[in-house]
Amino acid sequence: MQSLRSLITALRSLAAAASIASLAMLVPAGMLQAHHSPAMFDTSKTVTLEGTLKLAELTTPHAWFWVSVPKDNGETQLWGGESGAGGGNVIAAVARKSNMSVREFFAPGQTVTMIIHPLRDGRPGGEVVSIRFPDGRAYVALPVGTPRN
Repeated sequence: MQSLRSLITALRSLAAAASIASLAMLVPAGMLQAHHSPAMFDTSKTVTLEGTLKLAELTTPHAWFWVSVPKDNGETQLWGGESGAGGGNVIAAVARKSNMSVREFFAPGQTVTMIIHPLRDGRPGGEVVSIRFPDGRAYVALPVGTPRN
C-alpha cells in the first residue's frame, strides 16, 4: 500500500511538472508573437527617403536595409528599414524576376528611394513599404507581422 501511495505521489508530481513545462512553452510563443507585432511602426504615416544603399542584410524571416540619407546641413544620417515576412526568400524571388542575383539587385552604393512607416519613437528607421531604383526596379515589402504561408 505504501508503494502505491508513493507511486501516486510520484505520478502527481510528474503531472504537475508536465503542466508547468507546458505552460512555460507558451510564454516564448507569446513573446515571439509580440516580436512580430508591427506596433513599433506608425503605419498611419509614410516617410520617403532618398539616399545611398549602404547595406542589405538579406535574412529570413526579416531583412534589413540601411540607407545613408543626406541632411540639410550636408551631413548624412543612416536610416534602417525592416522588411517583413519572407525576408530573404521574397527578396530572392524579386531579384530572379529582374534576371539579377540578389547581390546585384541590392548592391551597396546604389541610389535608392526607400518608403517606410517610421518608428513611433522617432529614431531613424521604420518598416519598409518599398525600395525603388533609378532604373525602374522595385522591391515592395510584405508588412511586418504578415503570416508566412
